Amino acid sequence: MTNFSTESMEEGIEPGSGVGILGTHSTKATTTTVEGQFLDIARELQVLEAAQSTDETPLNNVQIDTDIEAGTVTISATLPITLGGAAGAMTMTAGTYLS
Repeated sequence: MTNFSTESMEEGIEPGSGVGILGTHSTKATTTTVEGQFLDIARELQVLEAAQSTDETPLNNVQIDTDIEAGTVTISATLPITLGGAAGAMTMTAGTYLS
């Protein structure tokens, strides 16, 4: 389970910090903006999916569509979640689908 605090989201991820995505796997942030870091993480998820995808279990939960003419990128992700809560407060955490 990965938790991002408001503080870490405002400050972003320090480039080269080796922020862990999946257990022992880590990726280095290569940009200093939150937007760039989001794109880095989406790309890394695609690489991990490709490495773990098989004919029997194809993985394609993250799509990155680039519009060169408009200079934009659209990122779509479908991730498993776990819902919980106590005392009327709902919590949502990302589930694990990659190892």
